[in-house]
Amino acid sequence: ERMLSHVDEDTLFLVYGVGGIGKSELVYRVLQEVRMRPGWQAATSVHLAIRPGATTTRALAELLEAVGAPPRPRRGEPTEVAHLQEQLAVLAAVLEDRPTLVFLDDVHHLPPAAVAEALHYLSRHVRRSRVFVASRREIHLSADTPPPIVTHLGPLDAHSASAMVDALAERMQVPR
Repeated sequence: ERMLSHVDEDTLFLVYGVGGIGKSELVYRVLQEVRMRPGWQAATSVHLAIRPGATTTRALAELLEAVGAPPRPRRGEPTEVAHLQEQLAVLAAVLEDRPTLVFLDDVHHLPPAAVAEALHYLSRHVRRSRVFVASRREIHLSADTPPPIVTHLGPLDAHSASAMVDALAERMQVPR
């Protein structure tokens, strides 16, 4: 409910919790609700699941491609930081041009400093799109980053954990 109450004003939504707690499921449900709201029905939805071993540059290139803006090739030999800034500027321009609901899942697989820098940049330069992030690890944003909407999912109680295991076992068709 908290995320839904801020979706029309805020850009960045962070969801933290241990693996398997339901971070992704929560974001999927929020996005489903958001897509039914006036002003968001025509928004493009983009989901990027970050895999172990992914690099920031590769993840950003995949995100650019997903929003319809293939990454621009480097000119000369800029540093990785300069390249990241260039690509973030392209991404922010596309997200500002076309309302998009972006879901970055499992960002804990990326270097924390680069993730913080990217989210800082997007939260300062994008108003017409929304960025949802799920991570097992908290992202420490700089003090001048517009405050994100943060949701911490705590551990499940014994009954809820057992119910989740039962549901997973049923889905996977394995005995419990």
